[in-house]
Amino acid sequence: MLNCRANSHRLVQPASSSPSCRSSSLRSRHQQALRPLRSKAVNDQNVDMAENGRGGARTSRLDGKAPDGSDFANYFCTYAYLYHQKDMLEDHKRTGAYYNAVIQNRRQFKDKVVLDVGTGSGILAIFSAMAGAKKVYAVEATDMAKHARTLVAHNKFDGVIEVVQGTIETIELPEKVDIIISEWMGYFLLRESMLDSVLLARDRFLKPGGALYPSHARMYLAPMRTNASAGRINDFQNSMYGWSEFLKEMKGFYQVDLDCLSEAYRSEQKEYYMSTSAWGNVHPSQLMGPGACFKKYDLHSVTIDELKADLLAEVSLPIVDACGPVDAFCGWFDVEFKVRPAPACLLGRCPWYCTPTCSCQSRTAHPLLCPTLLPYSRVCFNPLSLLTGHLMVLLGLLCLQGSGQNPADDPMKLSTAPDATGPTHWGQQVFMLHPSIDVASGDSLTTKVKVARQKVNHRLLELDIEVKVTGNSIHATGEPRQLNWHID
Repeated sequence: MLNCRANSHRLVQPASSSPSCRSSSLRSRHQQALRPLRSKAVNDQNVDMAENGRGGARTSRLDGKAPDGSDFANYFCTYAYLYHQKDMLEDHKRTGAYYNAVIQNRRQFKDKVVLDVGTGSGILAIFSAMAGAKKVYAVEATDMAKHARTLVAHNKFDGVIEVVQGTIETIELPEKVDIIISEWMGYFLLRESMLDSVLLARDRFLKPGGALYPSHARMYLAPMRTNASAGRINDFQNSMYGWSEFLKEMKGFYQVDLDCLSEAYRSEQKEYYMSTSAWGNVHPSQLMGPGACFKKYDLHSVTIDELKADLLAEVSLPIVDACGPVDAFCGWFDVEFKVRPAPACLLGRCPWYCTPTCSCQSRTAHPLLCPTLLPYSRVCFNPLSLLTGHLMVLLGLLCLQGSGQNPADDPMKLSTAPDATGPTHWGQQVFMLHPSIDVASGDSLTTKVKVARQKVNHRLLELDIEVKVTGNSIHATGEPRQLNWHID
């Protein structure tokens, strides 16, 4: 009992002020240096856009347009620097998971056409070429594309990999692709909204029956203990003490009374310290119950409109190890690398069911089929009866194996859950409670979860939780609490 909070000090760094920065281990060291770099990058980007209509000289016939200035400043600019690419590459849990997912599934990549969305340094494109892909289109929105071309050529893959500079929304490819690979995940999975671009690429460029790496994603919450919640309160109080000293100095030195701004300053600081999530290196012993999955995504079927809509979920978080109150919620995600099958019809080559290799040019998604199965429900309509077409589609669907998800030769999972060996560069998101929630072992936290995009910057998130203690303990009598955090 005395050791139950022994690791509670393990945490926490404030959320980054840069939406793109996912490498918290170096955040403090680079924060001051990044400001002039970001300003220079934005100015350079604006010059390039003014002179060329895009960022940098055109070096591929497939190059598209650069991000607009505001989105570049808010998101893309950090990824244009090698130090940030290094931070991600040296996260070996991340890089190793992608390497294994590709190299241990060479059969899926052999002689295939691959699209890497947001290639950065080009590492995933290189993995794909190493696995035997015959062509890889590596798309990168920033000037990191220049370094990617250098790296590709240096490793002698320039005959396979074509680096394309521009946003995925503006580039064109000369052919459809068999596989889309991308490392799109942000804090708490959805921060950065890069999945939108991956789904757009899927809808524009992926062949029917094609695969996405990763193909599935899940989001989790768990109750946890941490001393960092009390530390945040102290930081807030210290900030307000500093403000009061500042007021005295301004009045004493310059005879200007700034006290009329005190309430606004207090509100601003309270929002930052008390209502903003924190990057955390959470030890498993800090969790007071198992992680509960509250959202699953199948990247083959989820739509962009579904992503843009508010995520609403209800989940129960059991309290297994309670030797104190719940100080925070811990959030993380995992992704899986699976492959969907190409239909293998019992009747052989069905005349009204187009396989991914079918040359028919009149394939359309049948309007009466479930959207989840659309990648495998391409129907060639001809003068014969529509009823016959329906029958052939149903026969084709019967040929799908199991649920329509055919595991890769060696399925892989990349998890960002609390780990005693250390975190990924994503860490975990910690949502601290002020005050903590009293619970007992055997209780549960019944929660309603809402994840929404911030109105000012759609790449950042808001988390709302309504929580109530349920169970047989004395703590299971209160009213639900309404909680809110920014994920900046």
